[in-house]
Amino acid sequence: MQTANLKKEKYIQIRVEPEKKSILKQAALGLGVNLSKFVLDASLKEAEKIIEEQISITLKQEEFERFFQALENPPEPNAALRKAADDYYENLERAKNAGYSI
Repeated sequence: MQTANLKKEKYIQIRVEPEKKSILKQAALGLGVNLSKFVLDASLKEAEKIIEEQISITLKQEEFERFFQALENPPEPNAALRKAADDYYENLERAKNAGYSI
């Protein structure tokens, strides 16, 4: 049987109170995994959940309809928006002239 060659490159060390470590060890034991695997899996699961919450937008039906209508029928740009766009393009041009790769 071929085993995967897993290269572990980095360490994460955390300090934890004995009571909390005991809880983590008990949970790991209940799943039949070692403490490191349990902490890593649980941390990754929570991290993915947080990232998903940060990149997702949930709208009620009424909010979605207003949002969709705004996309389909955008209002005419006002003076402040036109100025912001002009400023953006001026700054972009300055950055290019200064040698920044954009």
